[in-house]
Amino acid sequence: MYGYEQATYFMYSFIFLVMRSLAVSLIAARVYASSRKPAISLYEVSSTAYCTEIQRFIDQIQGDTVALSGLQFFNIKKGLVLSIVGTIVTYELVLLQFTGMTPTSSPPAAD
Repeated sequence: MYGYEQATYFMYSFIFLVMRSLAVSLIAARVYASSRKPAISLYEVSSTAYCTEIQRFIDQIQGDTVALSGLQFFNIKKGLVLSIVGTIVTYELVLLQFTGMTPTSSPPAAD
């Protein structure tokens, strides 16, 4: 399989891998963003309904980090996800440049 079939397969596989990884990572990063949304509603509670439970909930939302983590060493947030994806894409492009492979190049002829 050489020529345009190989180029099409290579580009499809590469784009599919990058998009799938990006989608999974951004969905995991949404956990952190979603954990901050209740704070907006809690800040708008009227003074007549305000009580210690609301204050405790606000303290918990502001104090605790609700996110997927890697053994408590790092938390998966959108900035981390985008930097990882950027690093992977850069690494792939550098590998392509060093190997000299292009999706349309054919293998060297055997003698």
